[in-house]
Amino acid sequence: MSTDDGIHEAAVEEFVERVHERETEGIESIYLFGSVARGEARGRDSDADLFVVLSDEVDRRETEDELRDLAYEVMIDHDVAISVHSQKRSRFEERCDHPFVRRVTDEGIAYA
Repeated sequence: MSTDDGIHEAAVEEFVERVHERETEGIESIYLFGSVARGEARGRDSDADLFVVLSDEVDRRETEDELRDLAYEVMIDHDVAISVHSQKRSRFEERCDHPFVRRVTDEGIAYA
């Protein structure tokens, strides 16, 4: 992520911090990907795309609801859109050759 993109960086870091503070269950890793990760963000018009890998043991819907709530709180605080995508670890690994998953792993910045 480019250093001049502080608005997105602050929002992403706060999202990750809130995930850890609330001890959200089953979070294995969080990746920032897309235009912000590539340094191509266009100010507040660009959203921060996050991909969260979940453990296979968690209730995906419940965890996704919690992640969306956290993202919404951070969006309000920072006035930056955040898109959260998630998948369980086994599915993520099964789809390692899928273009979307490859984009996440190739260009993504790991936060957790």
